[in-house]
Amino acid sequence: MAINASELGFAGMLVSPQNAPEAGMVNQLKVYGMANLRQVVEFFNGSLDGVDPVKVDTWDEVLQETELDTPKPRLRSIKGGGAKYFGHLDDDAICRLG
Repeated sequence: MAINASELGFAGMLVSPQNAPEAGMVNQLKVYGMANLRQVVEFFNGSLDGVDPVKVDTWDEVLQETELDTPKPRLRSIKGGGAKYFGHLDDDAICRLG
């Protein structure tokens, strides 16, 4: 859903706090985690203080789940649309495909 929102030109989206880290991985999309409808209404009314877009260190998330003993792939060698969404990630990152 977050990738689709980015493709359609949306600047941001509101999701549940549980889904915010995953949606926050999409480059150029501001993602806000909202716990309930009251927060959503206050957000749109401008009366919800202290809410910032989710910041996700994508590679830190991947490394917490993955331990690879293989050489690190170079992001510049990746072909296709993935670079469009994850182009902000550094070149020494480890990818888990599958």
